[in-house]
Amino acid sequence: MTSKVCSGCRIMKGLQKFHVQARGLHGRESRCKECVGMRKGRRQGQQRRRRSDDYIFKSDTVGLPSPESLQDVAFSMAETLKGVLDDEKF
Repeated sequence: MTSKVCSGCRIMKGLQKFHVQARGLHGRESRCKECVGMRKGRRQGQQRRRRSDDYIFKSDTVGLPSPESLQDVAFSMAETLKGVLDDEKF
């Protein structure tokens, strides 16, 4: 047997178009190299989008303070420093 049907694209292709797999039919993968590559690329894209979405979600809800709270902290620090400098204890 020198060819088999790809389970991904359903096209008859030569065995050299399939990766070797000991447990597969005829010792080959069920999907051709092209279908495996497309699936791998699609999966990597999904994982990349999922990671970026998770990062955006976490930074919006957990990690980063709001601009208003940062402004409040800056004003309170300025008031504290102003009071310390006015005392001239240094």
